[in-house]
Amino acid sequence: MGFLARARAAVALLIRQPAGVTRLNWPVTWFQQGLALHRGGPLSFSAVFASIDRISSDIAKIPMEHWKVRPAGGRDLVRGSAAWKVWQKPNAYQTGFDLMKGLATSQLYRGNAYVYLIENGRNEVTEMHLLNPDLVSVWVSGQEVFYRVSRHPLADIQDHEFIPARYMLHPRMATGTDPLTGISPLIAAAASIAAGSSIQNHAANFFANMARPSGYLATANKLDPQKAKTLSERWTDAYAGAAQAGKTAILEEGLKYEQLTMTSVDAQLIDQLKFSIEDVARVYQIPSLFIGDVQKLSLNSAESLTRIYYSFCLMAHFRALQMRINDCFGMDTTKEYLDFATNELFRADLETLTASWAKAVQGGLATPNEGREAAFDFNAVEGGDQVFMQQQMIPITMLGHVSMPAGAGAPPSPEDVGKALDEEAKRRIARWAA
Repeated sequence: MGFLARARAAVALLIRQPAGVTRLNWPVTWFQQGLALHRGGPLSFSAVFASIDRISSDIAKIPMEHWKVRPAGGRDLVRGSAAWKVWQKPNAYQTGFDLMKGLATSQLYRGNAYVYLIENGRNEVTEMHLLNPDLVSVWVSGQEVFYRVSRHPLADIQDHEFIPARYMLHPRMATGTDPLTGISPLIAAAASIAAGSSIQNHAANFFANMARPSGYLATANKLDPQKAKTLSERWTDAYAGAAQAGKTAILEEGLKYEQLTMTSVDAQLIDQLKFSIEDVARVYQIPSLFIGDVQKLSLNSAESLTRIYYSFCLMAHFRALQMRINDCFGMDTTKEYLDFATNELFRADLETLTASWAKAVQGGLATPNEGREAAFDFNAVEGGDQVFMQQQMIPITMLGHVSMPAGAGAPPSPEDVGKALDEEAKRRIARWAA
């Protein structure tokens, strides 16, 4: 942190707890309700990990752009500014992709993400450090908001420092009754996550025990406790576990094996597991296709699902992050702003991308060079910075008032076509010769 920035925040950073500071209540989250056996439980359910990884990866892969607004309208892309550079290399140990993916993962998993900003003497953000959300808490003193951070050596944060809100980028999920702390989306899918994890554990135990449910040994003979214990231990040692699969059971003392629990087919565990996966996808508003469910996939539906995924899931995240980042970086959005290049999401669909830019150029919405750069990263060509329109297009208000030249509707004669081609060839040869 720069000297001047450190000096401005010294009062808040050096004290342990400012007078009148009150800690806000923690958000109600799934792990505080006893719905998981251990803290990392939800991430062990594949649908949760896949959903968070898919959304965070798609957010992180979109580059950040810095735009300056022209006074007369329009905008210009800025390269090399401090605000742009810090998103390319936020610190010494992370790339921009790493930090953005971690930020989105923290927000989707814990409901809150905290990024500590370090400024230079010109009030430009030069470093960003992602913090562990479990080690950050929000405190309020009057109208001022502070963040108490336990420790982060890489960011030079000591034990229990209070950091003013202006130095903390804090994206959050739905806030409920507390506008300063987000709620983890997993609270809405806690029951489905618990059920899905139980099914996965059951399947692991099922196959670990030779794909046979637990059962019991029965006999008409009378057995004393010691003999029954001995027979049980011998059975377990000889036949339990995947390593013993396929061995022939030898029953003595008139023993018979009786199946006790229902099979996986009887319990319809696969259908229940599918519902759990769909419920997690519903909470994150992501089509189940994007977390591995390809049963209903077709080439015609893939493009539609991608746009649905962008419209109903990613767009809200991009918009919220853009507003939060511009506000935290102190930008006047009427003059300049940071934004995500969301067109990158559709680069993989080459056919749609080509068709859309071709229509934009033909319709006068973009120049050929803009289309070449946006669609294919091609270099600009001479004469490609002008907008083109077809000559016969006229304002709708002039329909019926413009008379067409005589013979305009008749096809050209072969002589006229030959003459036009000769003239065009001469123009091109002259231009190439120059």
